[in-house]
This record gives sequence, structure tokens and C-alpha cells, in this order.
Amino acid sequence: MQAQAPPTTRIPQIVVLSYRLGGTDGVSAEARKCVAAFRSLGCCVTNLTGEGQADWPEPGLTAGGYLTGKAPPLPDESLLRCVVNAADLVVRGINATTVRNMFGPYPPSGE
Repeated sequence: MQAQAPPTTRIPQIVVLSYRLGGTDGVSAEARKCVAAFRSLGCCVTNLTGEGQADWPEPGLTAGGYLTGKAPPLPDESLLRCVVNAADLVVRGINATTVRNMFGPYPPSGE
């Protein structure tokens, strides 16, 4: 009798998406808490940010003119789609949203 391989467990993939992470501001602090919580649950967490500590840096996600006084470059849509489509959950800022809603109409209905 041949031994069966143990069942594989898929590790949930989480992407944190923000204009800036890794600083001392409130958004960065809350994002660190979210990342720690997801990792404690066994999730793989990566981040896609405009500036700061980023696994996937994307200058097109930097804060816009309302915060910096200058417009950011256009985001690399193919990079965004690639990273987001590989995720099970995308966390935008501090609000969690499903990947399905990421490229849908904005604002998503019900918000």
C-alpha cells in the first residue's frame, strides 16, 4: 500500500495597498497592526505602496496634490492588476475590500 501525501494547505495571500507605509503616521501604525494580525493567522502579507516600506513600490500610488501639492505619475495598471489578482484579500488603507471590488465602479455600491 502506497502512502498518500498529506493534504496541502493553501496559505491566504493578503496585499496591503496604500500611498505610504512604514512611517509614524496613524495609517502606517494601523497597517502594522493589521499585518501582524494577518500573519498571526498564518497569512502571507505583502504591500504595494507609493512610498515608504514596500514589497511592491508603485510611485503612481503616492499621495496626490491634496497632500503633497504635486500630482503623482499614472500608476502602472499592469503591476496593480498582477499583484491584486494574485491576492485573496486586498486591504486599502485600513478598510478591507475583496479583490472583486478593486477594479469595479468607484465608489462601490453600498459605500
